[in-house]
Amino acid sequence: MIVELVVSLDKNNCMGSSVQEMSGEDPAEKKWFREWLLQRLSDALIVLGRRTRQAMGAYALKLQKAYPNSTWAVVSRQSKPLDELMADPHIKKRYKRVLILGGQAVFDAALRQGYVDQVWVARIPYERRGDLYLIMSDYKNYTLIEQHQYTGFNVEIYFKNK
Repeated sequence: MIVELVVSLDKNNCMGSSVQEMSGEDPAEKKWFREWLLQRLSDALIVLGRRTRQAMGAYALKLQKAYPNSTWAVVSRQSKPLDELMADPHIKKRYKRVLILGGQAVFDAALRQGYVDQVWVARIPYERRGDLYLIMSDYKNYTLIEQHQYTGFNVEIYFKNK
């Protein structure tokens, strides 16, 4: 089983705002994210926070219907915590991969607890006016392995150090 995290960051590592939804400002980046997600949804556990799930709205419902062998797990203060979910022995047997989609608390917990094998950063070149940051240098166990240039953004791929 592989655990992958995907996040959109600006040049200052800002992922967005805790007050206003900011994802999807760049149509090319949004298209890349959707393609990335569609390639991985079969037999996957999708982990996200309550607000990220709300932000995905109808798109998440559409994906749930299109990929019935995948499970969407919302982790928050009111639901099952991430460490309890990841400790479930059925997770490793049942899923080929786990996809961590956000938000910041879920990202931080997954990275700090060492669950994530790969981090995919869609890096936009402009500055967001948000207050949520994910700074990869805070996570010493990950190394930048690849970069891919796209029109208007690039993708950085980090792997967990062995």
